[in-house]
Amino acid sequence: MLLKRFISGLLLAIVSFVLIIAGVFTTTLEVWLIAVFGVSEFYQLSLRKKIRPSKITGFLAVTFIVLSTYYSSERDIIYLLAGLLIYTMVVFLFRKDFHISIFLDAGVTWLGFLYVGWLLSFMIILRKIPGAFHFYNFTLDWGAGLVIFLVLGTCSYDIGAYLVGRLIGRTKLFPQVSPGKTVEGAMGGLLASLLISWWFGKFLGLPVLHIVILSVIMSAGGQLGDLWESALKRDVNSKDSGNIIIGHGGVLDRFDSIIFTAPLVYIYLRLFVLQL
Repeated sequence: MLLKRFISGLLLAIVSFVLIIAGVFTTTLEVWLIAVFGVSEFYQLSLRKKIRPSKITGFLAVTFIVLSTYYSSERDIIYLLAGLLIYTMVVFLFRKDFHISIFLDAGVTWLGFLYVGWLLSFMIILRKIPGAFHFYNFTLDWGAGLVIFLVLGTCSYDIGAYLVGRLIGRTKLFPQVSPGKTVEGAMGGLLASLLISWWFGKFLGLPVLHIVILSVIMSAGGQLGDLWESALKRDVNSKDSGNIIIGHGGVLDRFDSIIFTAPLVYIYLRLFVLQL
């Protein structure tokens, strides 16, 4: 099982990095695919609670969010979100087959496309940031470097926490939500994120202080994202959100951390690093 997890994770990482480096369009395509499968899994989990979100509305919403992020600035997204929220209200106003409640059905529909679609779209915003940097003998877009920095910092925390937790984890971190998470694992994940982020952040020209703060943000945000998804699965007595990724489960199981860290990293960069 561990070998399958490693191989599928490695292949997924290679494909992801290739798409990120290739350009903004391919990064947008990757984000759209993750968002579509992710929101589908989210709605599928909600069905176990007899909630009936509008899947078509969710799919359309994440598609429009991704396209709007690709073609427009991040400031324009607020107008789209307002339109999507109103559109969802109209859909449920005329929908006659409520299973439990219009409150629950509409609310879960909103939560799905905001949680998965909107938060993930910050990867596209990061990818669109102009500039270039040198990575050994290669010259790459700075936006690509920032997205790779986000993925490396977040995933290194996940891997470090998983391995250290399995080896020496004793103190439960949040047993009521995820019994397998430990304080020792969290510390090991933070150290792994710091090391990998420091190594790659130097190529981007990021000051050490910013790298350290971003590592803490990615570690804390990634852990919260993982706990949130664990809480969702625990609420419906499900081990995984899906089974599309061998050894990892569903799309949400693999990208739950990045969904949380993408906006947090951008907000920090926007406030304290980028001159936009």
